[in-house]
Amino acid sequence: MISPPLVSSTPKRKPTWTNLEQSVLLEEVTKKEKPLFGKFKGCGRGKKEREAAWEDVAKAVSQVGVYVRTGKEAGKQYANLKCRATDKISQMKRPKTGGGPKPQSPTPIEPAVIDSMDGRPSLQGLDSGIDTGGIHRFPKDVRKRRAWIRAINRKNFAPNEFSCICSEHFEFGWHSDDPYDANYAPTIFSYKEKTVDHEREERVSRRNLQKEFEESKERAREQENRSLSFSMFAHSYSKDKEEEMISDLAAPMTEIEDDVETGVRLTRDIGIDIGEQLIHFYHRINYLAPKCEKMVYWRGSSSTPDERTRSRRCMALDPIDQFLATMMRLKVGLYVQDMAERFGVSVGAFSQYFTTWVCLLYKELKELNPFPSRDVIQRNMPSCFKSFPNLRVILDCTEIFIQRSSSFVNQNQSFSNYKHHTTLKFLVGITPSGVISFVSEGFGGRVSDRQMIERTCLLDLIEEGDGVMADKGFTIKDMLEKKGCTLNIPPFRSSSNQFTTQEVLNTQEIAKLSIHVERAIGRVKNFHIFDGVLSLSLVPLSSLMFSVWCWITNLDVPLIES
Repeated sequence: MISPPLVSSTPKRKPTWTNLEQSVLLEEVTKKEKPLFGKFKGCGRGKKEREAAWEDVAKAVSQVGVYVRTGKEAGKQYANLKCRATDKISQMKRPKTGGGPKPQSPTPIEPAVIDSMDGRPSLQGLDSGIDTGGIHRFPKDVRKRRAWIRAINRKNFAPNEFSCICSEHFEFGWHSDDPYDANYAPTIFSYKEKTVDHEREERVSRRNLQKEFEESKERAREQENRSLSFSMFAHSYSKDKEEEMISDLAAPMTEIEDDVETGVRLTRDIGIDIGEQLIHFYHRINYLAPKCEKMVYWRGSSSTPDERTRSRRCMALDPIDQFLATMMRLKVGLYVQDMAERFGVSVGAFSQYFTTWVCLLYKELKELNPFPSRDVIQRNMPSCFKSFPNLRVILDCTEIFIQRSSSFVNQNQSFSNYKHHTTLKFLVGITPSGVISFVSEGFGGRVSDRQMIERTCLLDLIEEGDGVMADKGFTIKDMLEKKGCTLNIPPFRSSSNQFTTQEVLNTQEIAKLSIHVERAIGRVKNFHIFDGVLSLSLVPLSSLMFSVWCWITNLDVPLIES
């Protein structure tokens, strides 16, 4: 006798949902949003009406699938999709803590889930979506959650599971788990902007000016009275005293002249010379003095213009000392704490000076270093470039190390396969005479040379008939031909696997001339702030600093002799 087969007591589980079933599910949920999620909009739908709506959604899904789905299954599947999608958003925005798996890429269905949630009140007004990553869910940690609610400062606000906050409310777009960090809770809100009574400030300013004017008139009147009384009673004693003062001043002047002569002899004897060009450079700095009086000091992107203006009233350092501190930081690469100790100011004050002066130098030096015209380049063309009479610019790229960001997206964009490190990449162009004529903004180390040309304004600066010299990495011949320009690069090896004699000569000649752009970049990297890894706090200022470094090197002796 044959025994019957064993039958499992557990019910057979239905297979997973197909992409088609999930798409129909999202479409039906969007259509029936009011009966399904009426409680989010204050409609007060009953339980039976909501269950009937889910059954209608399940019927529509069953028509395109193989198995019959129930309303309870449809609701559970939508809840699972929603949780997975929102979790991936938080994972992609979560700061790196030193371990953990890499965030998974979103499936094709998950962006549609986020789009279907845009109508909920907790997501209205936000740039939602997995790709943007511009929102943060409220933390589960009780202490951190309370800190966020206090910072929002909204009456009777109780966040739910769908509540999010935009990244614009955080200083750097992300939040930290450290309670002592400034990014532990959101800090940027409109209610924190202080209203300024401009009329009251104008009245106070007018009263102060009137008071200073009256005091100056009183001092002038007293000085006039003293001079008159002195001239009436001093008589010949005044003249004798004046001659005595002149003779007393003559002795120090003689000592100063002797010191100057001694310095000249020391320069001639032991070879110590600061150079006439350096003297002229420091004399030219005086033209910045009037601009310093109108300078508005940087206090962060979240401060108002009035707050930055008021910060000029009490400066611990004179403008010339601020300039000296900025140049020391750029050239020597000292730490901010060290510089603050040297000049007797706080770390925050020194950072404020440094940022403000870098912005001022960038603005002023940019006007002094425009992209030269073709006539100017041809008049100053060195004899070694006679084989390339139409050459306008020589291009090369350079990279500087930066700290690794906690964001996986930023790490991916800034990691350089050439340097095996996170870097910032700059495009530098020099004229045939060796002057740095073009400096790009900083790009992530992953960007290619061709992409940098496309994203900068270099193609708009060159003209038809110009020549561009670069190395083999610049595959931009088609881009230059559209402008009517020529590209001078070393020739590529032909199918014969051997260079011809002419190709060898061309390679040697181009390599001999293009080395000058590397020499120019080498001058820039003599600023020792490049020696280490650039801090993430300086990355927003890096493009301005690099441009200032390049333009200051143009004040040095000529790179190429005529």
